[in-house]
Amino acid sequence: MTEEGKEKDKIKVLLVSNISMSATKDQIFTMFQYVGRIEEMKIYPSEANIQLSTTRKSAFIRFDDERAVEVGQHLSNIVLIDQALNCIPWRQSSIPDEQAFLNSGDVTGLGERQLPPHVTNRVQDAGDGTKALLTIDPTLEQLGLPAYPPLPADTDQAKVEEIRRTVYVGNLPKSIDGQKVLDFFNCYVGEIDEAHHVDEPDDGASEVNDTIKILGQRTRGTPLGKRLPSRRLDLVMYLRMATGSDSLPCAYAYIEFSQQPSVSIALQNNGLEFEGRPLKIVHSRVAIIKPQQKTDAQALEEIEDAIRMGKTGGGGEGNLTTLALFYKVYQKLEHFQRFFPTDQK
Repeated sequence: MTEEGKEKDKIKVLLVSNISMSATKDQIFTMFQYVGRIEEMKIYPSEANIQLSTTRKSAFIRFDDERAVEVGQHLSNIVLIDQALNCIPWRQSSIPDEQAFLNSGDVTGLGERQLPPHVTNRVQDAGDGTKALLTIDPTLEQLGLPAYPPLPADTDQAKVEEIRRTVYVGNLPKSIDGQKVLDFFNCYVGEIDEAHHVDEPDDGASEVNDTIKILGQRTRGTPLGKRLPSRRLDLVMYLRMATGSDSLPCAYAYIEFSQQPSVSIALQNNGLEFEGRPLKIVHSRVAIIKPQQKTDAQALEEIEDAIRMGKTGGGGEGNLTTLALFYKVYQKLEHFQRFFPTDQK
């Protein structure tokens, strides 16, 4: 593929849906400008096309770097004014025309996450008089990995998509700090931008990568290698620790990735040693239980604080790696609880 083709394939457009009708273009622009440099932003419906029946707005934001789209996804569930935002990558390289978008049918549905086109769902008889929902991912079969476990046929499609991005991680030390698990998976698991693959760490690594050492990274089907500077395309979106009963010899966790392809990479790392113990990494059968949404006052206070810190924290954000930039956003918006240390049974 030519360099022009690779550039065209990069996902640089973020679709932000479920935006309050009270939110202004300036508010939306300011909030997402903190995530990355915005090349273009369009809000639908435009003022001329707002109807009495219109209850939500959507924004298409094109950034100059695909890493901003990755980071922007982590602003999902943040409440702006009176609505929780939904932020997902737009799988096309350009922002759609307004009429095409508005005439596409279920406009609200476009703000829902979808499994990749090659991953399909089907319902079939389970053999015991019930029906089961099966998710078919050819990549798992090609890599000799376990297929997705069946789910109840009536499972909500949005919940199915979440579950299919989630893995169960067992055999963790009982006393392990969840932050260490989060750091470990952000370093080891996820698709690497191979255009930026290098053999040795950059001496000018970011402040976050100075703290979080990259022990080794893996692309599909390749062994763990030398330490590499992070150019993550997929990151952990949510992590919930679960200790279980006192009789269990280990702790476990549920990890939801921002992109479904990271699941196959995680499964390839089943048995990878962590803190002296081989990890058990398998498909999850459940979605992570998310916390209650923040109130509009709490969310706006956090956003304003993040923007203020971004303005006074000096330059250099544009040079950060995706992992480093995510951690900056995570640290400044930590009260939105992207990381959950409490138990999930």
